[in-house]
Amino acid sequence: MALTALLTIWGAAIIASNATYGSLARVSSEPLAAAPRRKLMDWLNLSAALSLGMAVLNVVPIPGFSGDPDLSTQLVYGLGGLLDVTATLLALRALQVQPVPGGE
Repeated sequence: MALTALLTIWGAAIIASNATYGSLARVSSEPLAAAPRRKLMDWLNLSAALSLGMAVLNVVPIPGFSGDPDLSTQLVYGLGGLLDVTATLLALRALQVQPVPGGE
């Protein structure tokens, strides 16, 4: 069950990250358009949740699949995951508070 969750979250995180980059490219060409910004915010929201899931799956060992990690390894993966989630949420927040002239 845990291995299925790992592979599902991992695959979804890859797809969401690529979709986020694609949406960011569309927003960069027309930064004031509301529809591409909304789509980017949706992908950032999903990416943040999946990044949190990946961080948990990287820190918590899966019985029978991985060995017992040492504390330093868990701290590195946990800190990397925390940075990823924080950066994604900050990008989402930046889009939310940025005013759009004549926008919604």
